[in-house]
Amino acid sequence: RVRPDVTLFTEGLPSDQWEAACLAIEMLGPGDVLLIVGTSSVVYPAASLPSVAKEQGATLIEFNLELPTPLSPIVDIAVAGKAADTLRHCVDDVLRTRS
Repeated sequence: RVRPDVTLFTEGLPSDQWEAACLAIEMLGPGDVLLIVGTSSVVYPAASLPSVAKEQGATLIEFNLELPTPLSPIVDIAVAGKAADTLRHCVDDVLRTRS
């Protein structure tokens, strides 16, 4: 049996990956951006990370097929639609403005 290299819904993240995620969030501050892409925003403890980033002063941008989500009230920008489309469009726009 082959096991995919993913964390399935009923599993927790390996502790080293969870600790790395928490450290990355804690390092965010004003001028940093956290992209929240395609999540139900209800699976804890991971769903708490955007709130921590917001408390640190980061800008939150949510990309989700269905809005609002439980995180929508705290995000700075919410983009409705398929993440594969909306995120690509946003990145393309940013890259165009930088060149």
